[in-house]
Amino acid sequence: MIRDERYIFPVSHSKGQRPDEEDLEERILRAAEALLTSEGPGFTMEALAQAVGVSRATLYRRVPSREKLAERLRQERAVEPGTALTREPSRQKILETTRQLVGRLGLVALTVEQIAEAAGVSPVTIYRTFGDKDALLRTMFAELGPRSEAAALFAELDAPLEDTLTRFVLALFRWRAEQPAFFAMLIFSQGEEARYVEQLRERQYGTTDRLARYLAAQAERGRLRPGSPVDRALGLIGLALGATFDVRRLLAEPPPATAEASTEPGHQEARARAVVELFLHGVAASRAEGDAS
Repeated sequence: MIRDERYIFPVSHSKGQRPDEEDLEERILRAAEALLTSEGPGFTMEALAQAVGVSRATLYRRVPSREKLAERLRQERAVEPGTALTREPSRQKILETTRQLVGRLGLVALTVEQIAEAAGVSPVTIYRTFGDKDALLRTMFAELGPRSEAAALFAELDAPLEDTLTRFVLALFRWRAEQPAFFAMLIFSQGEEARYVEQLRERQYGTTDRLARYLAAQAERGRLRPGSPVDRALGLIGLALGATFDVRRLLAEPPPATAEASTEPGHQEARARAVVELFLHGVAASRAEGDAS
């Protein structure tokens, strides 16, 4: 069974965890501490991967975000909150503020001046940090959406296909739950907003592109039948996003026993695996099974 990404770096290791996995976690923590001392909290994840001696894909598989690493450093190394490993405060605040304002005001109407005022920085800081509004929005898409996690997952072509796709679906579940306004803007924008989204996506490989390339590579390796990788990517994403909707209201089903039941890690993983099972194998009985019945 795979681990929900929220529980990467568990507080206590499971009995079945291999020694080399424990050693890798310890190396990551030691390297992060050393970089905190030598470079401060602004060091890059690429620098951390180099210090540990692993690929960025391997690092992101163990550490899905800087915030998760910061939490583990506080737990395991008693790193003070003031030295938490986060992006530069002003940069991260600008990105978060931009995401919030995009959900309220939309992409087109939003201005750098509005972002600066809400973030408590000057417009000059935004231009110096990101370049211009388009560059800021592209960074927001890349860092606050599922793209970076997808890139790390799909870089490992030899990993089990079903596990990789399940992890990807879980990432989509989290993104949908944690950033609903951002999700709605990307998926449901129309007219001028939709055209602006497409303009911002130019020259970038988005999540769907990365998934399509991954599926094409798996077909070339004989793990999937030949077929349109784009259609397949859209199909999986559609299944995953559809599974995030509260269909109980449509089916007149009673709510779960507890309000948290549908968001518990085990439930989410089971739902993600069901989505992947449907995507890979469908629901029709095989000819032999149909004949037997």
